[in-house]
Amino acid sequence: MTAPDAPRLTWTSSDAASVTVEGAGFSSTAPSGSAAVCPSGGSGTVCPSPIPGSCRYRLTLRDGAGAVVLTLDAVLVIA
Repeated sequence: MTAPDAPRLTWTSSDAASVTVEGAGFSSTAPSGSAAVCPSGGSGTVCPSPIPGSCRYRLTLRDGAGAVVLTLDAVLVIA
C-alpha cells in the first residue's frame, strides 16, 4: 500500500498590498501559488498516514494601510 498524494492548496490574488496564507503546518506570503499540503506532517507530494479530521487554511488580503480587505477559509476534511 502506498501513501496517498497530498491535496493541493491553490490561490490567486490581485491588487492586494499583502497576502498571507496559513494553516496546518503551511504558511506563505506569495500573492499567488499552489502547494501540496499535508496536515499529518508529510512533505513533498505524498501524505504519509493522514489522520482523520479537518483543518483550516486561511487566505488574508490587506490593503496598503494594513487593513484586512478579504479573508477566505478553505477546510480540508480527511475521512
